[in-house]
Amino acid sequence: MNYLAIDTSGKNLTIIISKDGKIYTYYDSECGVNHSVILMPKVEELCSKVGFDLTSADFFCAVVGAGSFTGIRIGVSTVKAMCFAYNKPCLAITSFDTLAYNKISGKTLAIIDAKHNGFYVCGYSDGKIIYPPSYIMKEELLNVLPEYN
Repeated sequence: MNYLAIDTSGKNLTIIISKDGKIYTYYDSECGVNHSVILMPKVEELCSKVGFDLTSADFFCAVVGAGSFTGIRIGVSTVKAMCFAYNKPCLAITSFDTLAYNKISGKTLAIIDAKHNGFYVCGYSDGKIIYPPSYIMKEELLNVLPEYN
């Protein structure tokens, strides 16, 4: 399966290309508020580097939150434009799913700092959601946390 996925939901920028069973990535840990400036040049650079033609994508994917509202808008808008331009389907994935991806057994709590003692959380058990995506304050997080790895 061939696809291009992007995550602009936080201060990081992640671009993933899956081409013929191989995964290629670009990661910038300090993108900050520059997603709108560097996203497309980095997509083009990675596509060129690995010989990926966007027309060969089976779908395009964007992380849809929780996270930075502006960052999410940039990523979703970019992916929706690609879907429209190449007549391909879109896949939305949450930040929680990306955080919990490699932890498929046991109970896991994906936590995103929302600042000001608030947190976005989602709990998983063996890959299934058992604590739905929520916004909670630090006190509630401290009560819930001991139940998870």
